[in-house]
Amino acid sequence: MGIYGMMRTGVAGMNAQANRLTGVADNVANVSTAGYKRTDTQFSDLVMPSTRNAYQSGGVTTTVRHDISMQGAGRGTGKPGDIMLEGNGFFRVQDESGTEYLTRAGSFQRNGEGYLQNAAGFYLLDETGKRVVIKGGAGELLQGQVTTNINLTANLQSDKTAIKRTGENAVTFDAKNEKTYHLKKSATVYDDQGTAVSVDFYYTKTDDNTWEMHACTNTTDAGGNPVVEELLNPPQTLTFGKDGNITSPLTPLTINVPNVNKTSGAVTTFPVTINMAAKDNNGKTSMTQIGANFTFDAEADGYAPGTYKGFSFGTNGEIQVSYSNSQVRTIGTVGLSTVTAPDSLIPITGTVFQAVPEAGGQTFGHPGEGTFGVLRSGMLEESNADIGDELTDMIEAQRNYTANSKVFQTGSEVMDVIVNLKR
Repeated sequence: MGIYGMMRTGVAGMNAQANRLTGVADNVANVSTAGYKRTDTQFSDLVMPSTRNAYQSGGVTTTVRHDISMQGAGRGTGKPGDIMLEGNGFFRVQDESGTEYLTRAGSFQRNGEGYLQNAAGFYLLDETGKRVVIKGGAGELLQGQVTTNINLTANLQSDKTAIKRTGENAVTFDAKNEKTYHLKKSATVYDDQGTAVSVDFYYTKTDDNTWEMHACTNTTDAGGNPVVEELLNPPQTLTFGKDGNITSPLTPLTINVPNVNKTSGAVTTFPVTINMAAKDNNGKTSMTQIGANFTFDAEADGYAPGTYKGFSFGTNGEIQVSYSNSQVRTIGTVGLSTVTAPDSLIPITGTVFQAVPEAGGQTFGHPGEGTFGVLRSGMLEESNADIGDELTDMIEAQRNYTANSKVFQTGSEVMDVIVNLKR
Protein backbone atom coordinates (compact mmCIF):
# COMPACT_ATOMS: atom_id res chain seq x y z
CA MET A 1 0.00 0.00 0.00
CA GLY A 2 3.05 2.30 -0.08
CA ILE A 3 2.34 4.13 -3.36
CA TYR A 4 -1.42 4.10 -2.82
CA GLY A 5 -0.90 5.40 0.71
CA MET A 6 1.30 8.17 -0.64
CA MET A 7 -1.44 9.25 -3.03
CA ARG A 8 -4.07 9.00 -0.31
CA THR A 9 -1.94 11.16 1.98
CA GLY A 10 -1.58 13.75 -0.77
CA VAL A 11 -5.34 13.87 -1.19
CA ALA A 12 -5.80 14.20 2.59
CA GLY A 13 -3.33 17.08 2.59
CA MET A 14 -5.15 18.82 -0.26
CA ASN A 15 -8.50 18.37 1.48
CA ALA A 16 -7.08 19.78 4.71
CA GLN A 17 -5.67 22.84 2.98
CA ALA A 18 -8.94 23.26 1.07
CA ASN A 19 -10.75 23.35 4.43
CA ARG A 20 -8.32 25.98 5.62
CA LEU A 21 -8.83 28.05 2.46
CA THR A 22 -12.60 27.82 2.92
CA GLY A 23 -12.31 29.17 6.46
CA VAL A 24 -9.98 31.95 5.31
CA ALA A 25 -12.45 32.85 2.55
CA ASP A 26 -15.24 33.20 5.13
CA ASN A 27 -13.02 35.37 7.32
CA VAL A 28 -12.09 37.66 4.43
CA ALA A 29 -15.71 37.92 3.27
CA ASN A 30 -16.86 38.91 6.79
CA VAL A 31 -14.01 41.21 7.77
CA SER A 32 -16.55 44.09 7.82
CA THR A 33 -19.39 42.13 9.47
CA ALA A 34 -20.15 43.50 12.94
CA GLY A 35 -19.90 40.84 15.63
CA TYR A 36 -18.38 38.21 13.31
CA LYS A 37 -16.02 35.69 14.93
CA ARG A 38 -13.22 34.28 12.77
CA THR A 39 -12.96 30.64 11.74
CA ASP A 40 -9.73 28.86 12.65
CA THR A 41 -8.76 25.56 10.97
CA GLN A 42 -6.55 23.38 13.14
CA PHE A 43 -4.60 20.34 11.92
CA SER A 44 -3.84 16.99 13.53
CA ASP A 45 -1.94 14.02 12.07
CA LEU A 46 -3.57 10.75 11.08
CA VAL A 47 -1.34 7.79 12.00
CA MET A 48 -1.77 4.33 10.46
CA PRO A 49 -0.38 1.13 12.06
CA SER A 50 3.17 0.52 10.81
CA THR A 51 6.00 -1.96 11.34
CA ARG A 52 9.74 -1.53 11.19
CA ASN A 53 9.79 -2.98 7.70
CA ALA A 54 6.57 -1.48 6.31
CA TYR A 55 5.56 2.15 6.88
CA GLN A 56 1.88 2.93 6.38
CA SER A 57 1.35 6.59 5.52
CA GLY A 58 -1.54 8.19 7.30
CA GLY A 59 -2.33 11.79 6.49
CA VAL A 60 -3.91 14.76 8.20
CA THR A 61 -7.31 15.72 9.56
CA THR A 62 -8.74 19.13 10.36
CA THR A 63 -10.92 20.57 13.09
CA VAL A 64 -12.77 23.84 12.51
CA ARG A 65 -13.02 26.12 15.52
CA HIS A 66 -14.32 29.64 16.02
CA ASP A 67 -12.62 32.38 18.04
CA ILE A 68 -15.88 33.44 19.66
CA SER A 69 -14.36 34.49 22.98
CA MET A 70 -11.92 36.92 21.33
CA GLN A 71 -13.16 40.53 21.56
CA GLY A 72 -13.33 42.50 18.33
CA ALA A 73 -12.26 46.14 18.13
CA GLY A 74 -14.86 48.84 18.77
CA ARG A 75 -15.97 51.19 16.02
CA GLY A 76 -17.86 54.39 16.74
CA THR A 77 -21.00 55.00 14.67
CA GLY A 78 -22.79 57.68 16.65
CA LYS A 79 -26.10 55.86 16.15
CA PRO A 80 -28.09 55.45 19.39
CA GLY A 81 -29.31 51.99 18.34
CA ASP A 82 -25.77 50.64 17.88
CA ILE A 83 -24.41 48.97 21.00
CA MET A 84 -21.38 46.83 21.83
CA LEU A 85 -20.22 44.89 24.85
CA GLU A 86 -16.84 45.09 26.51
CA GLY A 87 -16.85 41.83 28.42
CA ASN A 88 -17.97 38.21 28.23
CA GLY A 89 -21.68 38.70 27.66
CA PHE A 90 -23.80 38.03 24.59
CA PHE A 91 -26.98 39.81 23.56
CA ARG A 92 -30.02 37.58 23.84
CA VAL A 93 -31.97 37.60 20.58
CA GLN A 94 -34.84 35.66 19.07
CA ASP A 95 -35.85 34.72 15.54
CA GLU A 96 -39.37 34.93 14.12
CA SER A 97 -40.26 31.47 15.43
CA GLY A 98 -39.24 32.37 18.98
CA THR A 99 -36.01 30.36 19.07
CA GLU A 100 -33.41 32.12 21.22
CA TYR A 101 -29.82 32.69 20.14
CA LEU A 102 -26.80 34.66 21.31
CA THR A 103 -24.98 37.36 19.37
CA ARG A 104 -22.38 40.11 19.61
CA ALA A 105 -23.86 41.99 16.63
CA GLY A 106 -25.55 44.96 18.30
CA SER A 107 -26.97 47.13 15.52
CA PHE A 108 -30.66 47.55 16.41
CA GLN A 109 -33.47 49.55 14.84
CA ARG A 110 -37.22 49.80 15.42
CA ASN A 111 -39.34 47.91 12.94
CA GLY A 112 -42.86 48.91 11.94
CA GLU A 113 -44.33 47.33 15.07
CA GLY A 114 -41.84 49.01 17.41
CA TYR A 115 -39.70 45.93 18.09
CA LEU A 116 -35.91 46.30 18.10
CA GLN A 117 -34.23 44.13 15.46
CA ASN A 118 -30.60 43.85 14.40
CA ALA A 119 -29.34 43.85 10.82
CA ALA A 120 -30.05 40.10 10.46
CA GLY A 121 -33.65 40.47 11.66
CA PHE A 122 -33.23 38.99 15.13
CA TYR A 123 -35.28 40.53 17.95
CA LEU A 124 -33.50 41.98 20.99
CA LEU A 125 -34.67 40.51 24.31
CA ASP A 126 -34.80 42.27 27.65
CA GLU A 127 -33.62 40.90 30.98
CA THR A 128 -36.91 39.04 31.47
CA GLY A 129 -36.58 37.27 28.11
CA LYS A 130 -39.27 39.32 26.37
CA ARG A 131 -38.86 41.11 23.05
CA VAL A 132 -38.02 44.78 23.49
CA VAL A 133 -40.77 46.95 22.02
CA ILE A 134 -40.89 50.73 21.92
CA LYS A 135 -44.53 51.60 21.38
CA GLY A 136 -45.67 54.53 19.33
CA GLY A 137 -43.50 56.62 17.09
CA ALA A 138 -43.34 60.07 15.61
CA GLY A 139 -46.22 62.03 17.14
CA GLU A 140 -46.69 59.70 20.11
CA LEU A 141 -47.71 61.87 23.05
CA LEU A 142 -46.42 61.71 26.62
CA GLN A 143 -49.06 63.30 28.83
CA GLY A 144 -48.04 66.33 30.87
CA GLN A 145 -47.67 66.17 34.64
CA VAL A 146 -48.83 68.76 37.15
CA THR A 147 -46.25 70.59 39.26
CA THR A 148 -46.45 69.89 42.99
CA ASN A 149 -43.07 71.16 44.25
CA ILE A 150 -40.61 73.97 43.60
CA ASN A 151 -37.18 73.84 45.21
CA LEU A 152 -35.75 77.36 45.42
CA THR A 153 -31.99 77.86 45.68
CA ALA A 154 -31.01 81.51 45.96
CA ASN A 155 -28.74 84.05 47.57
CA LEU A 156 -30.09 87.45 48.53
CA GLN A 157 -27.40 90.12 48.45
CA SER A 158 -26.95 91.28 52.05
CA ASP A 159 -25.45 94.72 51.33
CA LYS A 160 -28.52 96.05 49.53
CA THR A 161 -30.15 99.18 50.99
CA ALA A 162 -33.45 98.38 52.66
CA ILE A 163 -36.73 99.53 51.11
CA LYS A 164 -39.08 100.34 54.00
CA ARG A 165 -42.64 99.08 53.82
CA THR A 166 -43.84 100.92 56.93
CA GLY A 167 -43.26 104.26 58.63
CA GLU A 168 -41.88 107.41 57.08
CA ASN A 169 -40.92 107.14 53.40
CA ALA A 170 -42.63 103.76 53.12
CA VAL A 171 -42.69 102.26 49.62
CA THR A 172 -45.60 100.07 48.55
CA PHE A 173 -44.79 97.00 46.48
CA ASP A 174 -45.80 97.26 42.82
CA ALA A 175 -44.90 94.36 40.52
CA LYS A 176 -44.85 96.78 37.58
CA ASN A 177 -42.38 99.15 39.26
CA GLU A 178 -38.88 97.69 39.63
CA LYS A 179 -37.95 100.44 42.09
CA THR A 180 -40.21 98.83 44.69
CA TYR A 181 -38.22 95.59 44.96
CA HIS A 182 -34.64 94.35 44.59
CA LEU A 183 -34.91 91.12 42.60
CA LYS A 184 -37.41 89.49 40.26
CA LYS A 185 -37.04 85.91 39.02
CA SER A 186 -39.45 83.46 37.41
CA ALA A 187 -40.22 79.76 37.60
CA THR A 188 -42.33 77.73 35.19
CA VAL A 189 -44.92 75.35 36.61
CA TYR A 190 -47.46 73.12 34.85
CA ASP A 191 -51.14 72.51 35.52
CA ASP A 192 -52.81 69.09 35.32
CA GLN A 193 -53.10 69.44 31.54
CA GLY A 194 -49.42 70.18 31.20
CA THR A 195 -50.04 73.84 30.39
CA ALA A 196 -47.15 76.10 31.41
CA VAL A 197 -47.78 78.86 33.94
CA SER A 198 -45.12 81.40 34.92
CA VAL A 199 -44.77 82.29 38.60
CA ASP A 200 -42.77 85.44 39.35
CA PHE A 201 -40.87 85.75 42.64
CA TYR A 202 -40.02 89.23 43.97
CA TYR A 203 -37.52 89.83 46.78
CA THR A 204 -37.19 93.07 48.73
CA LYS A 205 -34.83 93.80 51.62
CA THR A 206 -36.94 95.60 54.23
CA ASP A 207 -34.54 95.58 57.21
CA ASP A 208 -31.30 94.02 58.41
CA ASN A 209 -31.48 90.24 57.82
CA THR A 210 -35.12 90.63 56.79
CA TRP A 211 -36.61 90.26 53.31
CA GLU A 212 -40.08 90.24 51.84
CA MET A 213 -41.06 87.66 49.22
CA HIS A 214 -43.97 88.01 46.80
CA ALA A 215 -45.16 85.25 44.46
CA CYS A 216 -47.29 86.50 41.58
CA THR A 217 -48.69 85.33 38.30
CA ASN A 218 -50.16 87.18 35.34
CA THR A 219 -53.84 86.53 34.72
CA THR A 220 -56.90 88.43 33.51
CA ASP A 221 -59.86 90.00 35.28
CA ALA A 222 -63.54 89.51 34.43
CA GLY A 223 -63.23 92.02 31.62
CA GLY A 224 -60.28 90.22 30.07
CA ASN A 225 -57.77 92.81 31.21
CA PRO A 226 -54.30 91.61 32.31
CA VAL A 227 -53.71 91.76 36.06
CA VAL A 228 -51.00 90.57 38.45
CA GLU A 229 -52.39 88.16 41.03
CA GLU A 230 -50.70 87.74 44.42
CA LEU A 231 -50.23 84.09 45.41
CA LEU A 232 -48.82 84.88 48.87
CA ASN A 233 -51.27 87.03 50.78
CA PRO A 234 -49.88 88.52 52.90
CA PRO A 235 -46.35 88.45 51.46
CA GLN A 236 -43.93 86.09 53.17
CA THR A 237 -41.31 87.57 55.50
CA LEU A 238 -37.89 85.88 55.30
CA THR A 239 -35.38 86.21 58.15
CA PHE A 240 -31.74 85.17 58.18
CA GLY A 241 -29.15 84.42 60.86
CA LYS A 242 -25.61 85.74 61.17
CA ASP A 243 -24.31 82.70 59.26
CA GLY A 244 -26.46 83.66 56.27
CA ASN A 245 -28.84 80.73 56.65
CA ILE A 246 -32.58 81.31 56.53
CA THR A 247 -34.18 81.11 59.98
CA SER A 248 -37.81 81.68 59.03
CA PRO A 249 -39.81 80.13 57.54
CA LEU A 250 -38.23 76.69 57.97
CA THR A 251 -41.30 74.82 56.80
CA PRO A 252 -42.47 74.70 53.16
CA LEU A 253 -44.92 77.28 51.83
CA THR A 254 -47.94 76.47 49.68
CA ILE A 255 -49.32 78.63 46.90
CA ASN A 256 -52.45 78.01 44.81
CA VAL A 257 -51.59 78.76 41.21
CA PRO A 258 -54.53 79.81 38.99
CA ASN A 259 -54.90 78.77 35.40
CA VAL A 260 -57.54 79.49 32.79
CA ASN A 261 -58.92 76.58 30.76
CA LYS A 262 -58.43 77.64 27.14
CA THR A 263 -61.54 75.74 26.03
CA SER A 264 -64.11 76.56 28.71
CA GLY A 265 -62.59 79.72 30.16
CA ALA A 266 -63.02 78.33 33.67
CA VAL A 267 -60.41 79.32 36.23
CA THR A 268 -58.96 76.54 38.36
CA THR A 269 -56.09 76.41 40.83
CA PHE A 270 -53.53 73.79 41.72
CA PRO A 271 -51.38 73.75 44.89
CA VAL A 272 -47.60 74.02 44.65
CA THR A 273 -45.26 73.57 47.62
CA ILE A 274 -42.22 75.87 47.86
CA ASN A 275 -39.12 74.48 49.60
CA MET A 276 -36.20 76.77 50.48
CA ALA A 277 -34.79 75.66 53.85
CA ALA A 278 -33.14 72.36 52.89
CA LYS A 279 -29.51 72.07 54.06
CA ASP A 280 -26.57 70.77 52.04
CA ASN A 281 -23.69 68.65 53.38
CA ASN A 282 -22.00 71.79 54.70
CA GLY A 283 -25.05 72.89 56.67
CA LYS A 284 -26.00 75.71 54.31
CA THR A 285 -29.68 76.25 53.59
CA SER A 286 -30.82 76.51 49.98
CA MET A 287 -31.94 80.10 50.62
CA THR A 288 -29.14 82.31 52.00
CA GLN A 289 -28.27 85.96 52.57
CA ILE A 290 -24.57 86.74 52.20
CA GLY A 291 -22.52 89.51 50.60
CA ALA A 292 -22.19 87.77 47.25
CA ASN A 293 -24.26 88.75 44.22
CA PHE A 294 -27.84 87.66 43.72
CA THR A 295 -28.31 84.08 42.51
CA PHE A 296 -31.55 82.23 41.83
CA ASP A 297 -32.51 78.78 40.65
CA ALA A 298 -35.95 77.18 40.68
CA GLU A 299 -36.21 73.44 40.21
CA ALA A 300 -39.83 72.44 39.65
CA ASP A 301 -41.30 69.03 39.00
CA GLY A 302 -44.05 68.59 36.43
CA TYR A 303 -43.69 69.00 32.70
CA ALA A 304 -45.53 69.85 29.51
CA PRO A 305 -46.78 67.16 27.10
CA GLY A 306 -44.08 65.81 24.80
CA THR A 307 -43.82 63.78 21.61
CA TYR A 308 -41.57 60.78 20.94
CA LYS A 309 -38.05 61.69 19.80
CA GLY A 310 -36.03 58.48 19.91
CA PHE A 311 -34.50 55.73 22.00
CA SER A 312 -31.05 55.08 23.44
CA PHE A 313 -29.19 52.73 25.76
CA GLY A 314 -27.53 53.40 29.11
CA THR A 315 -24.17 52.01 30.29
CA ASN A 316 -25.93 49.37 32.39
CA GLY A 317 -28.27 48.38 29.58
CA GLU A 318 -31.16 50.70 30.37
CA ILE A 319 -33.47 51.05 27.37
CA GLN A 320 -34.47 54.71 27.38
CA VAL A 321 -37.14 56.56 25.40
CA SER A 322 -36.80 60.35 25.08
CA TYR A 323 -39.48 62.96 24.38
CA SER A 324 -39.52 66.52 23.08
CA ASN A 325 -40.17 67.89 26.59
CA SER A 326 -36.76 66.57 27.75
CA GLN A 327 -38.36 63.69 29.65
CA VAL A 328 -36.69 60.27 29.48
CA ARG A 329 -38.42 57.02 30.35
CA THR A 330 -36.62 53.74 31.08
CA ILE A 331 -38.76 50.92 29.69
CA GLY A 332 -36.50 47.95 30.41
CA THR A 333 -32.97 46.56 30.51
CA VAL A 334 -31.01 44.74 27.80
CA GLY A 335 -30.83 41.00 28.45
CA LEU A 336 -27.43 39.28 28.35
CA SER A 337 -26.14 35.74 28.71
CA THR A 338 -22.76 34.15 29.35
CA VAL A 339 -21.63 30.55 28.84
CA THR A 340 -18.74 28.60 30.33
CA ALA A 341 -17.06 27.76 27.00
CA PRO A 342 -18.09 30.36 24.39
CA ASP A 343 -15.76 28.92 21.73
CA SER A 344 -17.95 25.79 21.74
CA LEU A 345 -21.07 27.68 20.66
CA ILE A 346 -22.41 26.78 17.21
CA PRO A 347 -22.43 29.63 14.64
CA ILE A 348 -25.72 30.10 12.78
CA THR A 349 -26.46 32.29 9.76
CA GLY A 350 -27.02 35.88 10.85
CA THR A 351 -23.97 36.27 13.10
CA VAL A 352 -25.73 34.45 15.93
CA PHE A 353 -24.71 31.45 18.02
CA GLN A 354 -26.65 28.47 19.28
CA ALA A 355 -26.12 27.41 22.87
CA VAL A 356 -25.28 23.70 23.09
CA PRO A 357 -24.38 21.48 26.07
CA GLU A 358 -20.71 21.53 25.07
CA ALA A 359 -20.65 25.30 25.74
CA GLY A 360 -21.80 24.83 29.34
CA GLY A 361 -24.80 26.29 31.10
CA GLN A 362 -26.04 29.82 30.52
CA THR A 363 -26.09 32.59 33.12
CA PHE A 364 -28.49 35.49 32.53
CA GLY A 365 -28.08 39.10 33.58
CA HIS A 366 -27.60 42.63 32.27
CA PRO A 367 -24.71 44.98 31.38
CA GLY A 368 -22.64 46.22 34.31
CA GLU A 369 -23.30 43.07 36.31
CA GLY A 370 -20.59 40.49 37.07
CA THR A 371 -18.54 39.53 34.00
CA PHE A 372 -21.28 40.36 31.50
CA GLY A 373 -19.43 43.52 30.51
CA VAL A 374 -20.14 47.20 30.04
CA LEU A 375 -22.43 48.40 27.27
CA ARG A 376 -21.16 51.11 24.91
CA SER A 377 -23.82 53.04 23.03
CA GLY A 378 -23.13 54.44 19.57
CA MET A 379 -20.50 51.75 18.91
CA LEU A 380 -20.30 48.36 17.20
CA GLU A 381 -17.95 45.46 17.77
CA GLU A 382 -16.06 44.81 14.56
CA SER A 383 -15.14 41.41 13.17
CA ASN A 384 -12.16 39.89 14.99
CA ALA A 385 -10.73 38.70 11.65
CA ASP A 386 -7.65 40.68 10.60
CA ILE A 387 -7.37 41.08 6.83
CA GLY A 388 -3.56 41.04 6.90
CA ASP A 389 -3.41 37.79 8.88
CA GLU A 390 -6.05 36.18 6.68
CA LEU A 391 -4.21 36.99 3.44
CA THR A 392 -1.01 35.57 4.95
CA ASP A 393 -2.88 32.38 5.87
CA MET A 394 -4.33 32.22 2.37
CA ILE A 395 -0.91 32.36 0.72
CA GLU A 396 0.43 29.72 3.08
CA ALA A 397 -2.55 27.40 2.51
CA GLN A 398 -2.28 27.85 -1.25
CA ARG A 399 1.44 26.95 -1.17
CA ASN A 400 0.76 23.90 1.00
CA TYR A 401 -2.08 22.79 -1.26
CA THR A 402 0.27 22.93 -4.25
CA ALA A 403 2.91 20.92 -2.37
CA ASN A 404 0.37 18.22 -1.48
CA SER A 405 -0.82 18.08 -5.06
CA LYS A 406 2.81 17.45 -6.04
CA VAL A 407 2.86 14.48 -3.63
CA PHE A 408 -0.23 13.04 -5.32
CA GLN A 409 1.20 13.72 -8.78
CA THR A 410 4.47 11.99 -7.90
CA GLY A 411 2.60 8.96 -6.57
CA SER A 412 0.56 8.83 -9.76
CA GLU A 413 3.72 8.93 -11.89
CA VAL A 414 5.28 6.11 -9.85
CA MET A 415 2.07 4.10 -10.25
CA ASP A 416 2.31 4.59 -14.02
CA VAL A 417 5.84 3.13 -13.95
CA ILE A 418 4.56 0.06 -12.10
CA VAL A 419 1.69 -0.40 -14.58
CA ASN A 420 4.07 -0.10 -17.54
CA LEU A 421 6.29 -2.93 -16.20
CA LYS A 422 3.76 -5.41 -17.65
CA ARG A 423 4.40 -4.21 -21.19
